[in-house]
Amino acid sequence: ELDAALDGAARGEAAAGAEKDALRSELDAALAALAGVGAAAARLQQEHAEVQHTLQEEYEAATAKVQAEHEELQQKVWEEHEAVPRDVEGLRAELQAARELVREA
Repeated sequence: ELDAALDGAARGEAAAGAEKDALRSELDAALAALAGVGAAAARLQQEHAEVQHTLQEEYEAATAKVQAEHEELQQKVWEEHEAVPRDVEGLRAELQAARELVREA
């Protein structure tokens, strides 16, 4: 009877050890998966930072280009605006010269 009890205890201990080993394997697999998720999250975070930096640079370049074009157009409009009185004066002078030629003729 003692031998049977010892055999039962040994089998129970072996079963508990096997269950412990199986649980340890599951835990190790879960920890490995968690480490993989952490690494993937770190990569994604790095990629996000790089994309955000690139977008910021592109935005700043586009803004500078648009601002330069705006200033150029504004300058052209101003130059044309200032040229109008000179053009009008030139046309008046031509008209006056034409009138004088008509009078003389």
